[in-house]
Amino acid sequence: MTRTRPTTAPARSRRRTAVRAGAATVLAGAGVLLGVPVLTGTSLGAWAAELGGRTETSSYGSLGDAPASALPAWLPEGTTDITVVRPGPDADVERSLRKVDAAVPPGWQLPADCAPAPYSQPWDGGGTWPLTTASDLVTCPDGEAAWTVLVVDRRVHAWR
Repeated sequence: MTRTRPTTAPARSRRRTAVRAGAATVLAGAGVLLGVPVLTGTSLGAWAAELGGRTETSSYGSLGDAPASALPAWLPEGTTDITVVRPGPDADVERSLRKVDAAVPPGWQLPADCAPAPYSQPWDGGGTWPLTTASDLVTCPDGEAAWTVLVVDRRVHAWR
């Protein structure tokens, strides 16, 4: 009678399997990390800032739903689809921007006291915000601070 010993995978084969499993886990994690921002329409940087507590993003259906302190005072009644990005709890307040993106009613125009922006630097707002040239930008006063504003196809993109 011949005795057979149970076969075990060589140590090298087990290591190779472990490395492959680890690589698959890393690739799956990278897929989630890169896939979520793409699926939600945000940039990877914006997503990381939100997760890191440097920004807080809120969405509101209408002007009445949003806190007035977060918006430019000159937004008209009938403004809808509002997104506000504020500095988060871990933000460097000195370097943080407040951004507002909203749909304005047809026929709305910027206030008369808005003027062309005093700088000529193109700006990419990130995420779904359009890439702009300086000729498109205006500065609109609002109390103690001014908003830099871009209006594209009835959407107001403002930041300060």
